[in-house]
Amino acid sequence: MAELPHGAFPGLLENPLPGGEDFSRVVREVPGTFVLLGAGDGRTGNHSPLAVFDDAVLTDGAAVLAELALRRGQPA
Repeated sequence: MAELPHGAFPGLLENPLPGGEDFSRVVREVPGTFVLLGAGDGRTGNHSPLAVFDDAVLTDGAAVLAELALRRGQPA
C-alpha cells in the first residue's frame, strides 16, 4: 500500500475544529473519514472573497482520497 503524501497523517488534532462535531455523528453509524485539506495562505478565511488558494495541494489531496479509498477496500 502506498504511503500517504507528506504532511498527511492519520490521527487526532491537538486543537479539534468544531466542523467535525456534526461528522462525528455520521461516523457513529457508518464508516467514514474526515479530511482537512489546507490550501489557503493563512491571511484570510476560506470563505473570504480575498482568499488565495494554492492549487498545488490538489495533487496531494487527490492522493490522500485515493489511498483512503484503497485502504477501505482492504481487509482489516
